[in-house]
Amino acid sequence: MAHQLILAVGMTFVISTGGIDLSVGSILASSGIVTGILLKAGLPIPLCIAIGIAAAVLMGAINGLVVANFNINPLIITLGTAAVYGGLGLIVTGGTPIYQMPQEFVRIVKHEMIGLPLPIVISILVLAASIVLLTCTRWGQYTLTLGSNELALTRLGVNVKLHKVSVYALNGLMAGIASIIITARMNVAEATAGAGMEMNAIAAVIMGGTLLSGGKGTLLGTTIACLLLSVMKNGLTMMSVNAHYQEFIIGAILLFAVLATDMRQKKLRLKR
Repeated sequence: MAHQLILAVGMTFVISTGGIDLSVGSILASSGIVTGILLKAGLPIPLCIAIGIAAAVLMGAINGLVVANFNINPLIITLGTAAVYGGLGLIVTGGTPIYQMPQEFVRIVKHEMIGLPLPIVISILVLAASIVLLTCTRWGQYTLTLGSNELALTRLGVNVKLHKVSVYALNGLMAGIASIIITARMNVAEATAGAGMEMNAIAAVIMGGTLLSGGKGTLLGTTIACLLLSVMKNGLTMMSVNAHYQEFIIGAILLFAVLATDMRQKKLRLKR
């Protein structure tokens, strides 16, 4: 749950700009592979974590650079980078998962703070910081304006290209943090670790009320939607519903949320 919320928070920023990122699952997996390789090499755990997250930020920034400098739909760009990052992960590992991380690293997710598991505490802190960033800073206002009126932002003298890079880099940061949590929890790093997670993140963002066209982002809505999806998936699992059917249901919910959002936007335009 914690890693899904963190991924959804990062996706909220991207979709608020009118963009999208289909590569976060591959970024998460590749970041975990970087961390795993360094841990197996015997480097200090804090350094391995820092480098793994930095790799995720770099991959996110690359996405932003391409999106900002080429007039191509972000969906196409990030679909391509998802394949590139995922392919690199497979090449580096030879398709073989990296097992048996140091126990000091694995125990990270078992620690507790203020009576809560550390991953939950991390996700709460990430959410709180992100809400402040989006709603109380000029950077956050620029992010929302970028989604609603990019030309106006340009006329204000804002470096729009650089801002796009920063948004996608932030999304990479979130994927990197989520990667540490899931790698420590599963005690394995593999190229398929993030498979399907981007769709769950997008579903939570759209269901939470963030406009797919950009200009409006609600992190609280994303959080509520993420919780609902988590409860629903746990309920389906407890009911012994096949995982394939679960993916079908999540996909159907995402489709419904997109259609409902589109209909609501059309009604608002007609009222104007």
